[in-house]
Amino acid sequence: MGVPFKKIARKDPRKADAVEKFYPQLVTTGPNADLDAVAFKMKEKSSLTLGDIQSVLTNFVEAMREVLYSGQSVNIKNFGVFSLSARTLGTEDVKECTAKNIKAVKIPTFNQHPTGYYNHTRRRENRLL
Repeated sequence: MGVPFKKIARKDPRKADAVEKFYPQLVTTGPNADLDAVAFKMKEKSSLTLGDIQSVLTNFVEAMREVLYSGQSVNIKNFGVFSLSARTLGTEDVKECTAKNIKAVKIPTFNQHPTGYYNHTRRRENRLL
């Protein structure tokens, strides 16, 4: 299966005389897949029931959230590493740097596994590969 992309023209912003080049930009298609849609795909390749798979996935998400909030990252072999990220405000004085400076926490940040395993919803455009 190819990865959908569109062609985007960009110039190097660091160079005033930069020549425009075209770069593939990955795109998404359709609505996001929810947990039920993923469970159904898994059911098609498994002897487990849809309910069993949904239960496991729901418990997995809850456990992952708990682990992330405890300060650990989650490494799913051959897929990627998930970790929290935060939007924070800086202070000039170290004593003023408190938890109040954390304005938002995002769950999770996905870092792709180096082998390239990555599934993403797609928008219909061109196909890479």
